This record gives sequence, structure tokens and C-alpha cells, in this order.
Amino acid sequence: YYVRSIDDEFRHQIEYEPARSGAVDKMSLPPVNKYIADNCDIVQPDQTVSTPEKVLHSDTVQGWHLFDNSTKCPRTSVFMQLNNPVVEDSAENQGLLRLFLEVLDLALNENRYMASEGGLHLEITNYSFNSPLFGLRLLFHGYSSKIGMLLQDTLQIMTDLVITQEAFDMAKEQAITDYHNRRFQQPYIHALLASHKVLDTPHWTNDQRLEAVEKLSIDDVKAFKEVFLKNLMIEGIAVGNILRDEASTLFKSIEDHIKMDPIVKLPELSIASLDKGTAVRHWQICPDKDHVDSAISVYLQVGTKDHKVDAIMDLLCQIMDKEAYTQLRTKEQLGYIVACEVHSRWEVTGMRLIVQSTRSPADIENRIDKFLESFRSHLEEMEDEIFSEHVNSLINKKLEPDQTIDLMAHRL
Repeated sequence: YYVRSIDDEFRHQIEYEPARSGAVDKMSLPPVNKYIADNCDIVQPDQTVSTPEKVLHSDTVQGWHLFDNSTKCPRTSVFMQLNNPVVEDSAENQGLLRLFLEVLDLALNENRYMASEGGLHLEITNYSFNSPLFGLRLLFHGYSSKIGMLLQDTLQIMTDLVITQEAFDMAKEQAITDYHNRRFQQPYIHALLASHKVLDTPHWTNDQRLEAVEKLSIDDVKAFKEVFLKNLMIEGIAVGNILRDEASTLFKSIEDHIKMDPIVKLPELSIASLDKGTAVRHWQICPDKDHVDSAISVYLQVGTKDHKVDAIMDLLCQIMDKEAYTQLRTKEQLGYIVACEVHSRWEVTGMRLIVQSTRSPADIENRIDKFLESFRSHLEEMEDEIFSEHVNSLINKKLEPDQTIDLMAHRL
């Protein structure tokens, strides 16, 4: 930048010309941003705990809290789930939830922008891979001072939402376009989705949701909004620079904004149980018929989750992922996408091996089978020193602290 004096001619222009032309009357300052933090203090509780504790338990709201100031920043993350089992009843209800989400997103645009200018962020989704979700998940994160205000404003907009034809048309177009575009995802993504289709109950495919959305009207979404908000079980957790009493007050305020009846019980999501020694194959054509690659997702089910099984699976997949990459990608040049990972879902743990290649599915499967056979020998013959290196590497990963409050909240 540079500094210079304002000469008389320019001063005359800015003092007299705009006033004479009426330009001044058309100018205004932006509105006051109520989301700008007015308190950036790092709070100090009387005592701290290392695990989340429940601060509210009512018929409709369950709230958890964990104070953490390890980052030395006045920031907080709040996760909140609005659960109503009606969304899992049919593909139509899944489509209605998606359209309600899209319309709500449009209504929140102005508040979201002002909040982002003040260092606060809001995300809403209708999908969770790692934990059960029967509705919408809201994530608020940023400066602690005004995060409660953003949460309450969001709930107020949700309950007062008036769905216009224009907003509905935009939401429906957005949803249809998204579902259409998902057909052109990478083949390995379709392999993973096909695995969920076979294993998960209930499960609604993207094509089923697309077909449902195309038939829905604005009156359907209006009716769904009332049904969805009438019966809810809300779960939330507040993590970061927020005291226990503040978190409790925040969660109690939810019941002031949403007048809801309790849900007797949320349904249990389940995954198919595979008998020992059995193999199930599912074949399907990739929706993107112009894509030259094929992909395979091999899922090996282990059983019910517990800490010991989880630790063993983490270690096994860490070792196998490295070997699969070396053998299948580097040496055999089978494809660019080769990965082995733990697959835990609905309290059932397992592992999966993913490969995408220009080779035929039969060839890929044959290579994977040979790799698994050779990996058993590799594991049995591994020297103690090498094995200890893998163990210590995993321990270090487990002990590594969360880099941000948001990551901690996600994990919890």
C-alpha cells in the first residue's frame, strides 16, 4: 500500500459531486454482524474430566460435554443430531429428507454468510458413515462466544421455515442433479456402495432416491417437515472452550425452539451376518458405462466390536495396506487405487480390500486371492523387530492428540 495526500480537486469530487448526484443516498454501511465474538477469553472450569459427560437427559434431548483448551483457542464445536425413524421407512422419505435439507440450506444462506464472517461455521448433512443417523446432523464450530446464538437462530429458522415454490424448485433441481452425477463417480466408489447395498438393512440406493425425488411435490415436503419435527430424539455434544453449565443451558434451549414429542425407541441398524467359511458375490455393471476401469471391494467380516478386536484389526490392516500397495500396485501394476482398511459399522467389525484397475474383474479377484495367500506367509515369517516397528507405529498414531477441536468433536 502507499500513503499520499488528498489534493483539492479530489477532495471536491468526494465531498460535493456524490451529494449533488444523489450517490450518497444510495450508499450504506453493511448491517451489524451479531455473530462477531465479543469475548475471546479462555475459560477455566473448577475441575476437568478426560471423557465426555452427560449434562442433559430428557425425553427428547440428550446432551454431552467435554471441556478442552489444549489448543489455547476460544473455540468450540457442537454436534447435534435430529433423529426421527420415519426417514428410514422408505426411499420416498429419504427423498423428502433430502429436499427438506436443501430448502433449509437455502433459508440459512444469509445467516451462514454472516456467521462465517464472524468466524463461525455451520454444516448440515443427512448422512453419517460411522454412526447411526436417522435424520439431520448439524455441526457448529468456531468462536465460543456466539456459537449458542448461531445454534438457536438455526433452530428458529428451521421451525419457522416457509417453503416457497421457488425454493422447492431449486432444491429439487439440486437433488436430482446430484443423484444423476453420482452415477459418474469412480468405479471403486460404486463397489463400496454395492457392498453397503448387500450388507446394510435398511438401505436405499441413489437410484431409488432419485426416482422418489422426481415424483415429489412441494406439498409432500411441507407435510414431511411437520411430521419430521413433531417426533424427535435429539443427541448433541459440545467440545472445547465451553463450561459444563453453558453446554447444559445450550442443550436445554433446544426444547424451547422445537416443540416435539418423544420417540419411544430408535430402530437398530443392522448388517448381514456372514457365516464362517461362506463367500457371497455381488456383480453389477458400473453406472458410468464409458468408464474403462473395473473395481472390487472384498469385505471380510470378523464379528462384534470390542477394544481388543479393534486394536488387532487396526494393526493387521496397517501391515496389509502397505504390502498390498507394494505388491498389487507397485510390482504388479494392477491399478492406481489399492487400499486395505478396517470396516466397522453398526458394532460389527471387519476389513476390506479395494482395488480399481483396467483389468477384468475376474483377473483382479484372482490377483487379490493370490495376494491374501502370500500375505499369510509374509505375516507368519515376519521378524519380531519388524513386527515391533508396526506395533510402535500404531501406538504413536493412537497417542497422537487431535490437532483441532473440530477433529476431536468428530472423533467423539
